[in-house]
Amino acid sequence: MRTLSAEWPAPWLVAIWVLALQNAFGRRDALLRTPGDGWKGAGRFELGMEIFGRSLAHPEGVEIARTVEAKDNFDAHVGWEDKRGRLAPEEMITEIARAIDTDLQSDPDYPFVRASD
Repeated sequence: MRTLSAEWPAPWLVAIWVLALQNAFGRRDALLRTPGDGWKGAGRFELGMEIFGRSLAHPEGVEIARTVEAKDNFDAHVGWEDKRGRLAPEEMITEIARAIDTDLQSDPDYPFVRASD
């Protein structure tokens, strides 16, 4: 069996490539707001490859889509009344605390090791 990961220098590139194409096929309108007007006539595959290339060219991060024209995308979709982001929402803190309190070593069906300081 042949796979793309065998052809590329790193297997994780396949995941980025698939995500870029998935976004191009499923969120075309949002993607077309970021690369500029020159991409309006581009096909979905071509747009996906552009997003893939931009992602590789900017490992520090690059905007690939904007759901609304204005640059207030975060403010429009944050979902909290005070419009502040939550880096550690209560639900996540609760689950982390539950994981810390769980002895994972005692269950042979789940032989995971939790690394901590």
